[in-house]
Amino acid sequence: RSPMVTICCPMKRRARGAALRAVGSVALPTVAQNAPKIAVANPSTILMSLQETKDMQARLDQEKKTLGNIELDKRAKIKDLTSARDALKPDAPQYAEKNKELMAAQVDLEVWGKIMQADGQRSFKQQLKTLYDKVTAGIADVAAEKHIDLVLAEIKPEIPENLEQINADQLRALMTSRNILFVASQLDITNDVIAAMDAKYSKK
Repeated sequence: RSPMVTICCPMKRRARGAALRAVGSVALPTVAQNAPKIAVANPSTILMSLQETKDMQARLDQEKKTLGNIELDKRAKIKDLTSARDALKPDAPQYAEKNKELMAAQVDLEVWGKIMQADGQRSFKQQLKTLYDKVTAGIADVAAEKHIDLVLAEIKPEIPENLEQINADQLRALMTSRNILFVASQLDITNDVIAAMDAKYSKK
């Protein structure tokens, strides 16, 4: 056998092995490097915990109190008009006029109540939708900051301690509507989103 063959073959094998190792280290990254980074956030918890939500609720409570006082005034007026009309005999000249004033006040209360209710619901839905959009944007901001690829929305309904408040079907529905049974605390960005959004809101 030629000495050249004996010398060259081991060198070729070593070179080929080194090349394969180099290709493997560059072209074949591990699964962990390619795996998406996933987190969890609870939109409902975020929405109810935000300072902006609390401020909105305080405004709504004040508006409700103001409207309640207006309603009391209107009802007091109706009571006075009723007393003034009933103080007259039905055949008295002023009775028809007093009765007309009373009916007008009653209609005014009914129409006013329906308008205020419809307007209140419209305003509340619009504000709630605006807040929800801010929550989704806030989740996206935190995810981008933490280089997270996917955020799962956690649905975690509260089951009342007193089960007498609900029937079996309602309890079953609450239990089966929960979509995430366990998540490690380091994967939950709910509190991070709340803190970031509250900090941004406080600067306004």
